[in-house]
Amino acid sequence: MKAIIGWAIYFAGFSILMYIDYLLREQDGQMLTGGVPVVVYLLVWFPLMLIGTSLAYAAVKFCKNKIVKLGFVTGQVVLVIFATMFIELTYMARAGVGSL
Repeated sequence: MKAIIGWAIYFAGFSILMYIDYLLREQDGQMLTGGVPVVVYLLVWFPLMLIGTSLAYAAVKFCKNKIVKLGFVTGQVVLVIFATMFIELTYMARAGVGSL
């Protein structure tokens, strides 16, 4: 349950970040310029990823084998990163951000 809550916090925060980026680009009038600066994006993204990862790790405290714990958490993180990349590329393609 902790892992689900952690990744829900991550995706909720990530969705809000992308929505703010879209609003800033729309307000600018050009989808190719403006948006959330990269530094701010990373300063929001890293803590969200740390929250999700730490809660995913807390969800497997019952497991005694450290390799299984690491594999479980790593698998979740890889899936979340792929989902994040898919969501970002879909956003870029549909909103006309960048050269896609």
